[in-house]
Amino acid sequence: MKPATPYAFVAVAVLAIAFALPAMTVTRDTTPPLIDDIATSAPVPLADVIVNADITDDLPPVAAGDASVFFSTDAQATWTAIMLDAVTGSPDTWEAAYPMPDGELLYYFLVASDSAATFTAPKNYADIFPPPVNLMVDPGDEPAGDAVDFDTYALDLTGARFGYSDDYIYASISNATGSWPTSGGLFGPWYIYSVLVGNPDAPVDSIALAMVYADVPLIVSTGLFSIDARDTSFVRVGDIEADIVGGELHMRCSIADLIAHPDFGPDNPSGYYGAGAGTATSIITTERWTNDYTNTYSFYQRSDGLSPGANTAPVLAGPFAEPVTGVFPDTLIRFDVTYSDGDGHLAAVRDVVIDGDAHVMSCPGPDRDYAVGVAFELEVGLEPGDHEYYFSFSDGALTVETAPATVASGTGITDDGPLGALALQSAWPQPCSSELRLSFSVSGRPAGKIGIYSITGKLVRRLWTGGPGEHEETWDMKDDAGTRVASGVYFVVLSDGRVSDQRKIVVLR
Repeated sequence: MKPATPYAFVAVAVLAIAFALPAMTVTRDTTPPLIDDIATSAPVPLADVIVNADITDDLPPVAAGDASVFFSTDAQATWTAIMLDAVTGSPDTWEAAYPMPDGELLYYFLVASDSAATFTAPKNYADIFPPPVNLMVDPGDEPAGDAVDFDTYALDLTGARFGYSDDYIYASISNATGSWPTSGGLFGPWYIYSVLVGNPDAPVDSIALAMVYADVPLIVSTGLFSIDARDTSFVRVGDIEADIVGGELHMRCSIADLIAHPDFGPDNPSGYYGAGAGTATSIITTERWTNDYTNTYSFYQRSDGLSPGANTAPVLAGPFAEPVTGVFPDTLIRFDVTYSDGDGHLAAVRDVVIDGDAHVMSCPGPDRDYAVGVAFELEVGLEPGDHEYYFSFSDGALTVETAPATVASGTGITDDGPLGALALQSAWPQPCSSELRLSFSVSGRPAGKIGIYSITGKLVRRLWTGGPGEHEETWDMKDDAGTRVASGVYFVVLSDGRVSDQRKIVVLR
């Protein structure tokens, strides 16, 4: 049998009405990758549009190749897939670019996957049923030959697709035969095919609703059912439409019927539903079992289309620069600014220009609501003296800049002596190759932080943030992106933004 997925698992619910159905039990503890803060640059005809999305995962971090964005310039008839790339300086943010057509809408949807998948989907604007393949998303591979305890290969699922409109949730499933028998004869066994939908924000965790295709005499016929794994209750709550076309079983249910169920609930702040498919068998002796099931997926009912139109200029607020003292060879300067865009467009250009040279700023915060405002920052080592700077940002169409200002850089601190309130007691072993162990203290300050910096003053790793006391921390020789750093000289800096202590270390690979 397949292992359970992180977000939800499919299990046999022993139902009081004498047959079994795979039931999805929704949990809030772990999830497949989740997609958040989707944004684009301003669409300009014949120029690249940038799509950003924050993709997070409770399992190991999402890696290159785990997420793609699909673009269409022909009214969703065909799609072009482009893998998303990590955005430097913005943890969990991934992006891709695609040329904006001249005169047509640009549609897009996203898929992110590890052992399961999360996806947005094309919108079925015309409520076509059965929907064409181009309006459905296949979020993951479903292998053939993994069904158990079956007497017809119709119970061996080989795929599942999902879609939506304003009024319906759509699903189609395929099997090893292309036929969908509901019984093996006059006295059974009877076969049940189901697609389940779960709300992670439902008031009752164990509730899932299922579109069921079946014909078990006197017990169940095709329809929408509520399943509660706590007490094995199984209740019909509505009708569905079902059709078999091209060897696939298509079903759709009314979204109104889903949200009307009191234990499923209309509230869905997470923005996605869980979805999955399964098959089961029941026989006249009341014995029942699950034959096959897909992974369960996180499914956002969201469609995105872009068309050039009126565009408002972004706004820069709170431009600021200050020295972060104590870093060799020169004072580290921190630059901050907040970018906001009334259209919700991302910052396609996000630079601080220092003495005529542009430096790309980072966005390390967890929230990227550009309509509200997003903080950008950069820490960079500068030579002693006065430095002119200004911030230059663009939404992809319009550029805004702050007035030039000046920040003074000092000589820095080149010894390793503690500065009283913040003290790095030890950094060992030296040189280090696999890990660096740090002992340090914070006293008389509300908080402190440790960063690892290159010899040029570039922040390599945000290692620790915490309050007063004696502390120990270990650096695994990796940067913020999880990549092993190169051999060379680095600096460990303990700082509270006003005073700091630092030690020079040598990394050997």
